[in-house]
Parts: sequence; structure tokens; C-alpha cells
Amino acid sequence: MTFDEIFLWAMSLFIPFILFIIGAVFQKYPPKTISRSFGYRTRQSLRSQETWNAAQELFGKYLFFLGFALLIAVPATLYCFSSAFDPYILLLIYIITESLLIVLPVLAVERYLKLHFPEQ
Repeated sequence: MTFDEIFLWAMSLFIPFILFIIGAVFQKYPPKTISRSFGYRTRQSLRSQETWNAAQELFGKYLFFLGFALLIAVPATLYCFSSAFDPYILLLIYIITESLLIVLPVLAVERYLKLHFPEQ
């Protein structure tokens, strides 16, 4: 393997690995009390302790599963496309795609909070 290939693999798997680890930590050790410095902090999640707890748990699950899915999908697509593309173009595609996918857990948690904890 060349340096470019090793770098491509390492950097392409960095974001999925971090998502997987953060998701696992949030599931195992979610922030217990409302905090403005750590945890999933949005206007919806900060409304009450009940919404805070639900948001932390759900966000951890979503990050964990997104990280896990990307840890499977990235190597599969790298294996298929690494010879067809320049490694740095492929890395750019992965970073952009992974960065956009990070929005999905936020949207899902916000939707859940809106549906299950309507504003009073």
C-alpha cells in the first residue's frame, strides 16, 4: 500500500470512527443534568429535564448507528472505487458526504422532541 492509500483509508474512516465512539459514550454515559457546555444542546432539549434525557439518549443511539453504518459503507466503497478515482478526490467526496450526514441525527432528534414533547 502506498502512503496515499493509507492516508485515504485513515482519513475516510476517521469521522465514522469518531461518530461511533461518541455515540457509544453518549449511550453509556449520557449527560445527566442540563448543561450549556456539554451534551446535545438545542432549544428543544434544554426545555426540561425530561426532554434533555430523551435527547441525549436518542442522539447517542443515532450517532452510534450512523458511525457503525459508515464504518461498513466506507470500506466497501473504498474497495470498489479506490482504483477509479484519485485518492484525494475520493477523500474529499467522503469528507463532504460524512459531514452532510452528521445533520441527520440532529434532524431526527429535533423531530422526535417536537412530536413527543409539544411546547406548552
